[in-house]
Amino acid sequence: NMKLTLSTANGEFLPISGASTAYVQKLAANATTDLTFEMKASAGLGAKSYPVTIKSEYEDGDFDAYTAEDSVSIPVVLKDRISLSEIAPPDVLAVGEMGDLSLSINNMGAAGLSNVTVSCKGEGIECEETFVGNIGAGSTEYANVSLTGTKVTPDDGTGSCKIIIKY
Repeated sequence: NMKLTLSTANGEFLPISGASTAYVQKLAANATTDLTFEMKASAGLGAKSYPVTIKSEYEDGDFDAYTAEDSVSIPVVLKDRISLSEIAPPDVLAVGEMGDLSLSINNMGAAGLSNVTVSCKGEGIECEETFVGNIGAGSTEYANVSLTGTKVTPDDGTGSCKIIIKY
């Protein structure tokens, strides 16, 4: 007669199906059994580890009752989602001259982005990394990246500039 119950302080995890309690009718000495609890994180949780308490209630062969309690931490990871908009490259970038590439960085995820930087990579340009800062969940920040022309490239639309966002 063993009963195992999972719980959290503020209902951070909810059972997907069934309950957060499982029963084991009999378990021999030195034996093991596997139990699976399918749970999902509650909406609105931040990215961090949350404690889950596992309470065990059981009886021995003489029907003496015992209880035990343990805690494990389960990390919640939020998916980062960003998009770029309002991308405005310089009209012309001559060799040895500077031009600005401006753009908006939209944080569409549920967690903030820290230490955001922007740089560009492409044939015929040089660029230093530009620090943007922190972008809160659901917020937009603007970046202005200085580009320097380093060599002449064909004006046939085949050139490209890769925008690199780090956070």
